[in-house]
Amino acid sequence: MRENCCRRPKKVLLFSWVFPFLLCRLILPAGMPFYLAVAGFCLLTYLTRRITPDPFVRKIIFTSYWIKIALIFLFFFVSSFQIPILKEQQLGEGLWRFAWDAKIYHTYGMALVNALRTGSRFPLMGSEWPMNVYTAVLYFIFGIHAPNAIVPNALLMSLGTLLLSSFLRQRRVPSWTERAAILLFSFWPSLTLWSTQLLKDTLSAVLILASFSLILSIYDPPSSRPPGRLRWSLTASAVFLLTLFRNYVGISLALACWIALFIPKLFKPHQAVLPMLLALTVTASVGLGILGTTPGYFRPLRSGTPAEIATNTAEYIGNVRNGIVRQKGSSTIDPMIVLKTPGDILRYVPQAWTTVFVRPFPWENAAVFSDFSGSVFVTLEMVLIYGLLLKALFLIFKLSWKLNSRDGLFLVFIFLLAAALGVAVPNLGTLFRLRLQVLIPLLAWVGTRSVSLISA
Repeated sequence: MRENCCRRPKKVLLFSWVFPFLLCRLILPAGMPFYLAVAGFCLLTYLTRRITPDPFVRKIIFTSYWIKIALIFLFFFVSSFQIPILKEQQLGEGLWRFAWDAKIYHTYGMALVNALRTGSRFPLMGSEWPMNVYTAVLYFIFGIHAPNAIVPNALLMSLGTLLLSSFLRQRRVPSWTERAAILLFSFWPSLTLWSTQLLKDTLSAVLILASFSLILSIYDPPSSRPPGRLRWSLTASAVFLLTLFRNYVGISLALACWIALFIPKLFKPHQAVLPMLLALTVTASVGLGILGTTPGYFRPLRSGTPAEIATNTAEYIGNVRNGIVRQKGSSTIDPMIVLKTPGDILRYVPQAWTTVFVRPFPWENAAVFSDFSGSVFVTLEMVLIYGLLLKALFLIFKLSWKLNSRDGLFLVFIFLLAAALGVAVPNLGTLFRLRLQVLIPLLAWVGTRSVSLISA
């Protein structure tokens, strides 16, 4: 009798979710995005109650979720019905010019689903196949409609916020620090904007947080027991997926794991066994990810001597940079600078850091967004970046003699990825979007070390 009473509510609950899904999928496809928004919120509510004890953090997560959902529908309807708002940025079909990649993912997603249904050949997709397949899977399950692939971004961003909250609490930061970090991450202007479009920035942000959280749980496990197989497997999987979607981020993470090993202050010889195993695991995962997307990255390694490898790698980076320069975008920077040798790249690194962390300057805002509202948006973003950067520099100066292995991994990754982006991407508009991959770990590091500043 009791078993029947327990089963009945479960059946009713299952029916209450399956029936609306089938209704939207088969009869009312226009209602699927709204179903996804409600279902995502229910899942988010369940996870938030189990993971985050702070009611203020819960309110931030729920508020940011619905704001993103509202912006997703707003952007989609404005572009779909050609409403005269930011007319020059509209592409139609709910897509926007400032997120041009979304048009590519949408087109390939539709083509893959149609090819699967008709049995025809799949289109050639190149190195962007992971995002195209991700979009196609969402279209296959929920229907070919752009919001069906965009609405999940709001849930992914909220899950990323939960990851950040869990990461900060594991580092035992005070509640006010956690709240400030969560507030910034949840409402960071460009991160909010890109999460309303069919872009892989949201996936990349969540995978960066997941990778760092898992890697640092191996560096500094919450208990005295060594990390188990599950944690190692999850770490390898997160790094592999991160490399599939953004290969250069995975490469920077692998290099950071190795470079941190050779900082004498951070690791003593008898303490380096576990970090070395971790570096090998991360490197293997990154290698598999590169083989799956851009095996051409291994061409410079075919040369014999380290000097030849360095020279060929520098030429490869220089060719990537020159390819972007030849596109003659409106926000191209330093088009006359040619980088051919490792020495050229090393001399340009300080300029690359300046570009990633400090630019665009106020008089360069029009190069990123040409209209007034876009200029205000860029200005707000830069004010937040300057504040975060000043806090990070102050922490580095104040705690320079108290840095630990976690700090080394964070800082090496941040400055290494910033150098790679600044050298290879001579375009302010593209960098404005890509540098979020630098700012997210920077925000997490500042959050974990702010409490040390108080005690210092």
